[in-house]
Order: sequence, then structure tokens, then C-alpha cells
Amino acid sequence: MEARRMTSAALLLLLVSGISQLVFAQDTIPIIPTGNVCAAVLPDLQTTDACTTSDQFVTALYFWLPEWDELPCSPSDIVEPVDVSANGIPLPFPLSDMRPVPLRIPSRRWKSEGANYYWMYRTVRNFAGYAPCVLQPDNSVQHPVPQGWDLVHTVIIPEPKDNNPDNLDDPDNVFLIPFASVITRDDMMVILVRGTLTKYELTVASTAYFTDKDKIDPRLRGMGRCHEGFSMLALKVFDSLQPILDQQLGFHRKKEQHGRVLHEKEQKGSKHHEKEQEGSKHHEMEQKGSKHHEMEHTECDDHKKEQQGRIRHVAVSGHSLGAGVSTILSYLVQQYINENTPGLNRIKVDAFLFAAPNAGNQEFNKKLAQKVNIRSIVFNNDVIHQVPCVPKAAACPGGQTVPFYIPNTEGNPPQLFWNFRKQRGEVNFGPGLMPYQSDTWQCFQQLDLRNTFGFLSASHICSYMCALSSFVDITENQCLLSSEGADLSVASFCPAFPFLFNSTCLPFLP
Repeated sequence: MEARRMTSAALLLLLVSGISQLVFAQDTIPIIPTGNVCAAVLPDLQTTDACTTSDQFVTALYFWLPEWDELPCSPSDIVEPVDVSANGIPLPFPLSDMRPVPLRIPSRRWKSEGANYYWMYRTVRNFAGYAPCVLQPDNSVQHPVPQGWDLVHTVIIPEPKDNNPDNLDDPDNVFLIPFASVITRDDMMVILVRGTLTKYELTVASTAYFTDKDKIDPRLRGMGRCHEGFSMLALKVFDSLQPILDQQLGFHRKKEQHGRVLHEKEQKGSKHHEKEQEGSKHHEMEQKGSKHHEMEHTECDDHKKEQQGRIRHVAVSGHSLGAGVSTILSYLVQQYINENTPGLNRIKVDAFLFAAPNAGNQEFNKKLAQKVNIRSIVFNNDVIHQVPCVPKAAACPGGQTVPFYIPNTEGNPPQLFWNFRKQRGEVNFGPGLMPYQSDTWQCFQQLDLRNTFGFLSASHICSYMCALSSFVDITENQCLLSSEGADLSVASFCPAFPFLFNSTCLPFLP
């Protein structure tokens, strides 16, 4: 069997396997069904036991995650996305507008939009494979921009080396790593947001409570309650994106025009300024003598602005933590577009959320579905999209290392639980839709929490690539789990397989 080098995602998930064995005693955790892991593991979400289990698991995961300077660079994870579907349709393309988006997307959309899902997922996974490479001394791996696309912007999030957010102001204690990027082609813009790589990002992802009402950012007020950690990252990304949106969507023209109008009013109301202008012949001669230069400069600016204002379609694509952040980010982007576009001819935002954790309450999800053309793509047996638990998640004290379900701050009534709800626009698929080894994929209908590496590697990452690959002609589809009957001419192995697969399905570690 050919030796396979561990990818960054595979390494991370291998650590999770060790965590599970560390946290859970062999005779206390049963094999559980993955269709509703919250109900199976934590039937009473308000008990002390639920809080203890949550704290132990997250603290152990935090302990086992690699330090910032040990994150592996995995250029082999990067594969050029196919830009045409199996039916000959160019990729990607704008989604049909289904706002207000229903709880579940009709199954026929799986066939008509599936190739689009593939392109978005492949591209955001490429970005995740690239991100740690910027920390390498030689920094030789280039940003994986799909052929024919332009890299417009990269969002860099400063993170503390000691994982303490209180030390972010210390320049000697931070490192810089890409968290999101913007690419464009013709009239389309795609915003990519990757998943968790670092301990600090786990800390942020684990702040799974609603922001206190009196501390909600003004841009998020009136949209319901949402996940504190996701909100914080979404706002940071949006602040970095705002000037890019102004340029690419042409909003800078309106702002410049508004500024000129204000300037003209100031000039007309300032007699002193007019006299200075009239009395300055030298200034007038300079102006007349530079018409040619002004014309050249204006033509250049007009061409640049014309190119920058050409965007007519916007998409946001995120996986895992990035999908949770993208849930809120897509709302912010759509809201900003609406505020800067009069009338009904507004650009819509398509949100592609892969394995998105729950990000808000019922009010938030309802308003999100009204504003954003959302697709929440989930593998039925992926447990990540099921947390924070619904319809309620226990509000527990903070853990030793990271907060998990933190109760309200002092001055508010005691909080027993948080009322998270599932995103609308769900597009779900099961093992039966896998184009290869579908019988083997049935193994993920149950989970042994002591051996989770194989489970998470397959269910949280490879399952999406495999199912969506059926809409394009590729062999790098991560579908294969077992060496039995494996044909490498038509399919590829999920990272860490087949040596983590056991023919009895459980446990995955031999």
C-alpha cells in the first residue's frame, strides 16, 4: 500500500482520536447513532454531567491541537476545481433565488445545483490547505486561485501565539494567518472562509453563547440572537471586506459623488473661498496647463472604476467554523448591499454553508432566510453541524482552558440554556448518494467516541467531496474508505484511509 502523507486536516483529526480516548472511559461511552448525537449523548441538556462532558472534550481538544508554529503546510491538499459539470455547464453559476428560503431545499435542487456545490467546496478546501503555508519560512506555496480567477483580497486575522485573546495588542505575541479571501471572475465575486486550524480559533468557536443584548454590535441589532464567537469573527472579516465591496460593487462611485455634492455646496457657501479662487491666476494657469494630464488620469480612473463596479453576483462559501462565520457574514454583506442599492434591483448573496454549526436562534434564522439565498449542505451523519445542540444547549460555566456554554454575565437573570435553531435552506444527503463504496459509508450511522479520527475525517470532510463529485468528472473525490474493491483509476482514498478502516466498521482504529 502506498504510504500517504498526513494532511493538515488528517493530523488535526488524528489528535481528536487521542482526545476521545483520553476523555471517555472505555466502559462508559456507548456506540451512539449519529442522526441526532445531542439526543443520544446528552438527553438532558441542563444537567451538570452535560456541562462536565462538554468541558472535558473541548479542553482536551484544545490541549491536543498543534501550536501555531507547528501547523502543517499541505500543498498536496490543493486540487484545481473542475470548471464544468458532467453535463457541460460552466462552473460556478448563480443560484436560483429561493428567498425566503424554506427549512429544506427540494431534492430536485440537489441535481440542478450539485455541481455548483462541488466547485464551492473544492475551492474553500483548497484555501484551507493553503492557509498554514504562509507561516513557513520560505512561504513558497501560492494562494490557490482557480484558473481564470483573480485574487482580490485576503483577510488576515491576527491571532495570539499564547492563545490568550487579552494579548492581541502585543505585536510580539501575534501571528498572521489567512482566514478568508476574495476572488473574482467576470461579474462574479466569491468570498471563501476556511475552518478551524488553531487553538485560538477553537477558543472562538467554543464561545457558543448569545451575545448580551446591550453588547450587540449595531450592525447585528434587530436580527435576533446569534453565536458570540461566530459573530466576532464575522465582524472582523466584514470590516476587512467593506472597502473591497465598495470597489468591486461600485459603491465607491456613489460615495465619491455624494462627497462632490457636499464639496460643491461648501464652495458655494464660502465667499472667501470663491474670492481666493478668482484671485489666483497662477492656479488657473496650472489647471489649464494640465488638462491633458487630467484627461489621461480620468480615463484611467474611469476604466479602473468600470472594472471594479462590474460585479453582479456575490457568493460566500465556508466549511465548518468557516460556515458558522459565513452564516453571519453573508447576512452582513447582503445588508450592506441593500443599504447601498436603491430600489429592487439589488445583488443577491448566495451562501454555500458546508457542515455549518448552528449559529443563532429562531428569529435570526428566519431573518437570514429572508435576506440571504442560503444553502446549508450537510451529511446526515456529520455531528459537527448538529452543535450547538437544538432546541436548547446547556449554559455551563467556562472550562479550564476555553469557554464553552458560558452563562449570561452578571446583572442578567440566570441562564439555563441557549435556544439555538438549525439554519434554513438545508440540503442533506446520506450514504446512499455516495458514488463509490456506498455500503461502506453506511458505517457512519454510528460512532464510537473513543475512536473518532476515522469517523470525523470521513464524515466531516471527505463525505462532502465524495457526494458532490458525482456531478463532475474527477477521480480526486476522496470516496474510498476500504481497500477491498478499490479502483484508483476512478476514485481516490479519503485521507488516513484505508489504514483506519476496519471491515467491521467499528472501531475504526485497528
